Amino acid sequence: MALFADVLLGPLFGESYDMIVTDSRLLLMHVAPFNMKWRPYYEQGRDISFYERENIYLLGATPGSVSIPFKSIRKIGLKKALVEQPAWYYLILKHDLEDGRKRKTKIMLYSPPKDQGFKEFAIEVQTALEKALPPELVAEGRWLE
Repeated sequence: MALFADVLLGPLFGESYDMIVTDSRLLLMHVAPFNMKWRPYYEQGRDISFYERENIYLLGATPGSVSIPFKSIRKIGLKKALVEQPAWYYLILKHDLEDGRKRKTKIMLYSPPKDQGFKEFAIEVQTALEKALPPELVAEGRWLE
């Protein structure tokens, strides 16, 4: 399991989430409304142990959370959000919902830990996903180079 704190969920990026990569799904746990002055959980000492104590399926059913099973993902990729340096990155998922509808979920990776840059943070997210996702999805993914 891997935790990436304080990511933003699109399309308007108005809410902050903790993104948890498990062995079978991607969980987005609602944290708070987005505020540029709000300090990320990395600085507040929150880590993966907070979530490891909980049942992953109950976490996924928590109101406000988003659970995306890996088997529902059709396409995945990372994309640079801005041309300027440093630039934020988007994690983009195309996946199926339980009722059969298709969805595109865009997650902004805007808050790296203090000792990392934006690109290094995006590569860390990519590495965690490559370890957890099915190999055929990893091979087809549009990843950073």
